[in-house]
Amino acid sequence: GKDFVNELRLQIHDLTQKQVELVVIDLPLKDPGTALMFPEIEKIGFFFSGLMPEYLDGDSLRLQYLNNVTFDPETVDVYSEFAKEIFHYIIKEWENSSRLIK
Repeated sequence: GKDFVNELRLQIHDLTQKQVELVVIDLPLKDPGTALMFPEIEKIGFFFSGLMPEYLDGDSLRLQYLNNVTFDPETVDVYSEFAKEIFHYIIKEWENSSRLIK
């Protein structure tokens, strides 16, 4: 609904106060609201982390929010060239989200 992003901000605030380290949102790609909400959700600090095929009655976009989590991308082994390309994109998105003011 119209209040989704504001409600999400409040929920993230509460979860970070409770020291929840990871919040995951799956947005259905068939819902036109996903395209409209995605930029606003990114401003909160969420970043693209993958696609979930045939999830939530169709394909879904997976976004993650990390709360004071130490993550070293060098500790992840990625094998195929395509997977490396996707992983580098995700890392770039994560780094960009880490710079946002929440």
